[in-house]
Amino acid sequence: MKKIIFILLLFVFACSKEEPKLELFSAEAFAFQLDTTWELNSSARVKGFKNIETDSGYIGKVEYHVNFYTPGQDTIKNLDFGVLNYSGIEEGTEMVIELQVELDETFKPGKYFIEYIAGDKNKPELDTLKINFELN
Repeated sequence: MKKIIFILLLFVFACSKEEPKLELFSAEAFAFQLDTTWELNSSARVKGFKNIETDSGYIGKVEYHVNFYTPGQDTIKNLDFGVLNYSGIEEGTEMVIELQVELDETFKPGKYFIEYIAGDKNKPELDTLKINFELN
């Protein structure tokens, strides 16, 4: 009897689908100088968001915030923010957060950091990823 229960439990656990964790990955950032200003381009990918099945397919929502840190440790909170929406006939696997900002002449050469914070709107998960870049 114990063997049957063990086999049934093993079968249930083997067949259950573990939901992936929300994850930010593959972040990149670079800036190039315009006349007296800089253009900052950055992106990060997010995967592991929950797909909700609907009559027409699947939807997923990820909320994000981007913070900006200067060499002097000044912080610009919510430099960018928004919600990424996925919809399709198949389950979504990843979405891309893109950032493009012009930095004025007050931003001096040095090492800067961008912090991506993403949260799944359909399950209580949050992930954070930092990337650095230099103005020179």
